[in-house]
Amino acid sequence: MKRTCLVAICALMLCSLTLVVVANAGNDAFPVTEYQWATAPTIDGKWTTPSEWTDGPIFTMSNNSFYEYKIDFTTYAIPWLVESHGDNTNDAGDLWQICLDPDNSGGGAPGTGDFKIEIQGHTTLKIYQGTGSGWSQLSGTSEVLWANTMTTSPYNTASHWVLEVEDPDKTTGTIITPQPPNGMGVFSYDASSGKLSAWPPGSSPNVPSGWGVISGFDQAGIPEGFSIGVVVLLSSVAVTAGFYYLRKRPRIANMSPTKL
Repeated sequence: MKRTCLVAICALMLCSLTLVVVANAGNDAFPVTEYQWATAPTIDGKWTTPSEWTDGPIFTMSNNSFYEYKIDFTTYAIPWLVESHGDNTNDAGDLWQICLDPDNSGGGAPGTGDFKIEIQGHTTLKIYQGTGSGWSQLSGTSEVLWANTMTTSPYNTASHWVLEVEDPDKTTGTIITPQPPNGMGVFSYDASSGKLSAWPPGSSPNVPSGWGVISGFDQAGIPEGFSIGVVVLLSSVAVTAGFYYLRKRPRIANMSPTKL
């Protein structure tokens, strides 16, 4: 009888935990597979070569924008490319935002484990950490590298803003810990039009439960002949939750970031 009760209690606890994950995690309808890069990008705010970003999948944002994401599993360098095709003006109020939820805890407001990389007015990098109700700027610099330029690209011959961001080495640690992320949102705000380009579409940089999730990885790299377009994957809470435990984690260490 006692054993039966114990089994029942354990089952109830497991169900409760599952319900919490479903309620609080990010939006697994927008999954991301991490692919080993074939090319280390040059962070100069443009396509340095025509093939620089063909080793990463494209994710469509709202308002005629997109981003790409890839990774080097040897060093855990993580770069992003964001193109805002609808923005060709230089405004102090423009924003690039990459929001990270390392444990995919989700929530209706940024938690203390959430971080935001924000570039203001195409000139200033700031790093924020969640407080439980909003964002608080972190002091000091970070090892995040970035550059943005108004230029053309293989996907748009009209001049538009292109951003490249990279944390060059996750194995030595950073103020954003732990990494790589398990939840992620990417945003671009054009002050001239007042439009926010978002991935996932319709999500907010202030609501982690609406961000996408890292659902798997492929250390062999993106498949040869893989069509360039939006990556659509079947995912579930069970698959995503299992991935967090299987995924190799980098070492976390204290350091004094010097790269900006």
